[in-house]
Amino acid sequence: MPQMMPLNWLYLLIITSVSWMFMMMLIFFLFKIPSRQSSKSMDFKTFNWMW
Repeated sequence: MPQMMPLNWLYLLIITSVSWMFMMMLIFFLFKIPSRQSSKSMDFKTFNWMW
């Protein structure tokens, strides 16, 4: 199978995507915990909008 891109770049992309997802989840939970009385659908919509 021919390698189209360098392996280091692929590792960097994976690490960046994982760290970005972790950061977004952290922000999502930080926003979700204080406003527990608000509906979950609104939080989910906000989370989708952030993406």
